[in-house]
Amino acid sequence: MKFNLLKIYARKMRSEFTKSSIDTMDEWTKFAQNIYDDVTKEYETDIYELEVQTNFGRNHTEVVGWKYRVKINWKNLPSFLLTGPNL
Repeated sequence: MKFNLLKIYARKMRSEFTKSSIDTMDEWTKFAQNIYDDVTKEYETDIYELEVQTNFGRNHTEVVGWKYRVKINWKNLPSFLLTGPNL
């Protein structure tokens, strides 16, 4: 499940990169670092919540809930091909 969460957050990051209209390398570097920091913070929070709520996988009811949450998030995020800026 942690790996699937990581894939979801990778897609979120790619989505933000795809939406950007940055035209200088300096701006791209700052933008990329900010997006990386934000998405990493969200991911780490979800991992913490997953471990606490599921008691490290021992609470089956909570695990099922998390599996459903991951499945819904996965379906709602399209796959993005990562491309760099046109500099």
